[in-house]
Amino acid sequence: MDPQGEAIDYNRPVAYDEHGRPLYAHPPVVQAQQPVATVPIVAHPATAQSAPLNYSQPISIDSVTKQKHDEAVRKYPMLNLSEGEYVISSFKRHPIGLISIWGIVALSILIMLVLPIMFYGLDIGSTIRLSSTATIALGLVLLGMVVLAIVAGIIATYVYESNMFFLTNEAVTQRIQASLFSRKLQSISLGSVEDVSYRRSGVLQTVLNYGSIRLSTEGEETTYRFSYVSNPERQVHMINNAMEAFRKTHQQGSA
Repeated sequence: MDPQGEAIDYNRPVAYDEHGRPLYAHPPVVQAQQPVATVPIVAHPATAQSAPLNYSQPISIDSVTKQKHDEAVRKYPMLNLSEGEYVISSFKRHPIGLISIWGIVALSILIMLVLPIMFYGLDIGSTIRLSSTATIALGLVLLGMVVLAIVAGIIATYVYESNMFFLTNEAVTQRIQASLFSRKLQSISLGSVEDVSYRRSGVLQTVLNYGSIRLSTEGEETTYRFSYVSNPERQVHMINNAMEAFRKTHQQGSA
């Protein structure tokens, strides 16, 4: 402070040297800036990455769906239905296949009966005569062969009709009966089905309205076929509608 009581501003020059540089009564006071501390940002392990979305939330089942499920369990005990799953449609193979089976059986029996007549017939001029014992034995052999052909036809009918196709609100299941002691269930989720088509060719299939259904799956490029399907066009439409409803339901459930 100067004698007159005024504060001295040390930042103002009091004189200048010969080169014009300012001279101060006291070195100017420069206030040092406070250093700004930097705090490292550390991501917490729990928040370093976003948590995955959970799509495993169960879809609510209403009373109508529950009733359909219980009815399907009672009607189709061979199917392993999940909770809330029910059968929309089920069908066997077209009866046209049975005509082929029993046509072969009838032809076999006819041949078995005609051949003995041709060889041992009843030709009046024939020199071959069979004893009563041989005649009885031949009759028993023929009867056994006829019975065997009929039993074979019954088994073939059972195998043919045991092949069934089931459409549920979640999957397509095919029961494959290859023989009397060979059976398996083949199930495909509706979410895995990529394409569904049918084929009906020839006059007979067109007139009797039957054909085959083809299903292809995503990724694995696996193809499933079911032949002798009655009204295949209607069945394909039902499968497509079930696929659309399945995907819509599960999209809403995972939202």
